[in-house]
Amino acid sequence: MKKLEKISKGCFFLTVLFLSISIASNANSALIIDHTCTDLSQVPEYWINQAKDLFKASYGHTSHGSQIVTGMNMVMDEHGSLYSYDYTSSSCSFNGEFLCDSYPSGDLGNPDRETWAQRTRDLLDNSSNDRNLIIWSWCGQHNTSEENINIYLNLMNQLEADYPDIVFVYMTGHLNSGSGPPDGQTYLRNEQIRQYCQDNNKILFDFADIESWDPDGNDHRDDDDACYWCADWCSTHSCPSCGSCAHSHCFNCYQKGKAFWWMMARLAGWNPGTTTTTGPDTTTTTEGSSTTTTSAGADCLAEEIYGGNSEEVEVLRCFRDSVLSLTPEGREIIRLYYELSPLLVKAINEDEEFEEETQVIIDGILPWIEIGMK
Repeated sequence: MKKLEKISKGCFFLTVLFLSISIASNANSALIIDHTCTDLSQVPEYWINQAKDLFKASYGHTSHGSQIVTGMNMVMDEHGSLYSYDYTSSSCSFNGEFLCDSYPSGDLGNPDRETWAQRTRDLLDNSSNDRNLIIWSWCGQHNTSEENINIYLNLMNQLEADYPDIVFVYMTGHLNSGSGPPDGQTYLRNEQIRQYCQDNNKILFDFADIESWDPDGNDHRDDDDACYWCADWCSTHSCPSCGSCAHSHCFNCYQKGKAFWWMMARLAGWNPGTTTTTGPDTTTTTEGSSTTTTSAGADCLAEEIYGGNSEEVEVLRCFRDSVLSLTPEGREIIRLYYELSPLLVKAINEDEEFEEETQVIIDGILPWIEIGMK
């Protein structure tokens, strides 16, 4: 290997690791999941599986919020076992299930505007807690005053400050007929939530926006939560069915279920501009019209150096799952690491000196990672 190439690869890897250690606990850009986030054909299978491995979600909701879970089940029926998941309903075993559904009980306005936050604290303070993703939904109570929405936003923000290792997802509420743009109260309160999330780099599942636009891009923001456009759309297109979609049409639930998995893939580290599929011997990366396939003896650089069951690899995995996966910066680093590992594995297999230098770099940084996780 040429000396310049070796130095370049070593410097890159060193930079990635130092970025990993210095990464801030707060996101530096908002993640907005809206009606443009429903095409699951764009999402690589790898990132769906990665999301199921990384996250353990707790979702508090009542009837309107159940639309997402109904949609997730429709996605599983339509797209197969990739979208299957383990869950408990109205309870949580804290046994590694992907979703504790309807737990804690209530929603963002039931029984009042603050109880949900205390129930979240009780959950996260439980000595058995294994949840690292918290989601709450509305069931009509977002159609209120600006001051009441500020109560929600302030409580969410305080939870994020008090539990920095937990991912919190904000949410808008459903549409109300005749309350759309430019000055409908429901529209204004949802816009208030959107703007706050944009300005403060939050994660938002835009429940209202997903039911505001049909797949052709037509505007239905003045529609009702019943999603009347859904019936019109499905009269001329093939749409999956469901037993029941609370307060709405099955296609509305389906869109929200797809958007949920898009969100989970993004949280796991997927960049929609790049498609990466990883197998035991190759990594294929497509960006725009350019496709690159790299062969390697292993996918993971650390495993190649230390062994898959080594203490060093376990520390790095823990850092990945408990620190990096919680922020957009960290998830981008995860993506880059797995995208470039095959190239670096090939390099160390061809150059023993480079392997030794790489191990020295990792050995020097591991203690700092361990300190950072304490």
